[in-house]
Amino acid sequence: MSLEKSILLNVLNQEVVFEEYFCNLLKEEKFFNKFIDFISSKNDILKNKNINYKMFYTEYNLQIKEKNFGRADIYLDLDSEKIIFEIKNKVYTDLTPNQPGMYLDYLKKVNKKKFDTFLLFILPKRYAHEELLHDRWSKKSYHYKENIKNHIFYWEDFVKTLKGEDNPFVKAFYEFCIYWFDMESITFTKEEKNQIINLKGNSLEIIENETIPTLLVKIEKCLIRIGSDKLKWEQISSEKGAYISGHSYSKKINSYTVVLGLDYDMWSKFKQPINIYISNYKDSSQHFEKPNIDDISFEIFEIKENSTWNDFFAYVVQLDFSIDDENFEDKIIELIKRIEKTLKTKTN
Repeated sequence: MSLEKSILLNVLNQEVVFEEYFCNLLKEEKFFNKFIDFISSKNDILKNKNINYKMFYTEYNLQIKEKNFGRADIYLDLDSEKIIFEIKNKVYTDLTPNQPGMYLDYLKKVNKKKFDTFLLFILPKRYAHEELLHDRWSKKSYHYKENIKNHIFYWEDFVKTLKGEDNPFVKAFYEFCIYWFDMESITFTKEEKNQIINLKGNSLEIIENETIPTLLVKIEKCLIRIGSDKLKWEQISSEKGAYISGHSYSKKINSYTVVLGLDYDMWSKFKQPINIYISNYKDSSQHFEKPNIDDISFEIFEIKENSTWNDFFAYVVQLDFSIDDENFEDKIIELIKRIEKTLKTKTN
């Protein structure tokens, strides 16, 4: 990020400063209300509580008599209830031994019941140690593992709620976060769309087309944001003889493999650079009955064994929206979730 992007460069990237600035912004009524609403949209812990910004503390020592339990990034003191917010604003920041073990030990002593509901983490998406955090928490907590997710929040989701705020301090915070958390939306112009739909030829001809390298970069970046960041699917690695083309993410659902990807041959045939397709998990060459999913149409895509690929058979989703639509990413995600939900109800 350059200085042109934000006057807060090399200031808010320091986590302690980031926390202090965040807590100072809680003095602003709109910012405060948006934060409370953000937490309450996923977790009831702050609902119907009489809270004001003076109840929040930063770098708060968690000490009972002579025993120290670490230092909370942000601490909310509601008299009868104590809430710890642990803040991470970098993807690769390590967890300390206190996180979350010692925090939970402290909360168990100061909160009379449900101690393990009073710890909240605010993380960047794709936080490198989130799985370790889940494992540690599940060993200390009475929660089932699936409930822990209600105590983990993501900065990107909160920052989106600040768009359009006029307060100069909030606006500066928003503009910093847009770049710091890589939240700039990826959009395609009508001209780029026309380049896409007018492409002809096989995969090698498309790859060698010198007019579209920047377009390919944007498409791949869009796929990473959707497949890795939003869906958290596995990226497909190439295997000899398998049909894998371009940059793709997949998930096994019952007897199916669902793939989101940049596939050059599908791109050429269906005029869609980003495709969703379904194949047989055990044998991708095997024909199977077309899935019946409300309001979704499929095209058959089939390859017979040649010098490059083995046999391959799949149903490709016909998208009823265009890559230059303003909410293209959201529409792709919503569509995939519908497909996933339907396929999960089917048995092998």
